[in-house]
Amino acid sequence: MTFRATILVTAAFSLLSPLLCYAAPRVAPAQAVPHAAAGATVTWGHARFTVLTSRLIRMEWSADSHFEDRATLVFLNRQLPVPHFTKTSDANGITLETQDLTLTYHPDAQGQFTDKTLQITLKGGPTPVTWHAGQKDTANLLGTTRTLDGSSGSHLKSPMEDGLVSRSGWSVVDDSQSPVFSVSPKPVGRKTVVDGVWVEERTTAPHQDLYFFGYGHNYRQALTDYCAVAGRIPLPPRYAFGVWWSRYWSYTDQDLLSLVQQFHENSLPLDVMVVDMDWHLNEDQLKKRGLKDLSGHRLGWDGYTWNSTFFPNPTAFMAQLHAQGIKVALNLHPASGVQSWESAFPDMVKAMNMPESTQYVPFLITQKNYAQAYFSVLHHPLEKQGVDFWWLDWQQEKTTPIAGLNPTWWLNYLHFTDQE
Repeated sequence: MTFRATILVTAAFSLLSPLLCYAAPRVAPAQAVPHAAAGATVTWGHARFTVLTSRLIRMEWSADSHFEDRATLVFLNRQLPVPHFTKTSDANGITLETQDLTLTYHPDAQGQFTDKTLQITLKGGPTPVTWHAGQKDTANLLGTTRTLDGSSGSHLKSPMEDGLVSRSGWSVVDDSQSPVFSVSPKPVGRKTVVDGVWVEERTTAPHQDLYFFGYGHNYRQALTDYCAVAGRIPLPPRYAFGVWWSRYWSYTDQDLLSLVQQFHENSLPLDVMVVDMDWHLNEDQLKKRGLKDLSGHRLGWDGYTWNSTFFPNPTAFMAQLHAQGIKVALNLHPASGVQSWESAFPDMVKAMNMPESTQYVPFLITQKNYAQAYFSVLHHPLEKQGVDFWWLDWQQEKTTPIAGLNPTWWLNYLHFTDQE
């Protein structure tokens, strides 16, 4: 018996995020403006600096002097009130000074940001702190990790990534490889998840795009500034703060209803029921049919057709859970695409304008037509039956055809936008 804690820990981390930015003067994505105010930018040779706040400076270098004004996956809004700052320059370079930071840039022949060309000093505090470009943040308090599968105590399958908060008094976000949105992200209707905004690759010319957060130990201010440029983080629904059940086990509908009854009999609360992979046709059932996963992934790891042996009447099953105030989530491993045995396969082939002889529909989530069909053909019908949300249990590839676009991130963005 294998327990899966991923959904519980992921939920806890997701719930923490909006609380961190509670006090921030946040900007909703619909109001986000990726262009910074004209008075906030200073160009010097092949470099451009954008003073976003007194403690936050964007630093760009471009070999062809082309600077990015579109929203990236994280930084949506750069239209902020311009803080007071001064600019001085000489033959060697330029110095920008805000109330809290002093930036000095003395470019060499190439002009790139290195420890010799770019530095920022934090004002205040008992001891001056100076950052040099490329410096390793050895006191970062870290953020999160891509997956908790395979974790054992402090041993993680994927390393923890740097976060925004550091005992160094500063942190740097390297946004150089982040793709961009074709237009500013805006909330869209359920039927238009891909309308008006999509993801694109950045320029292939050599470039750097860094965001320096210099806040000393005023961590709340660091998070406030982050929310100002990254956009509003919505508060999760109340039920998400409650008790979840998630276990990798071949449950039937009656097993799960019996489990709910045990919660009641023991006066225990239960708010969310996560149904793992056996809600759909599983590996053993597909093997008996002599079938193979044409995507090359594990057979039965994903699916969109109810396992009628375990769930003969899924609509009634979910209605019984809803009647007791319990939300329902189903497991997803969408990297397998849509195989020919799925009940939605013919509609998916039609939606993709593929020939009738198609053997399977590959996972093409970076294509607009696939993303649209992914929701309208595969997910919305199941949601109408009673599915409240999805457990995106992505453990497959780490890349997509678009350079710098992580499939886990992109799927979460699309699923949230569709729910919105």
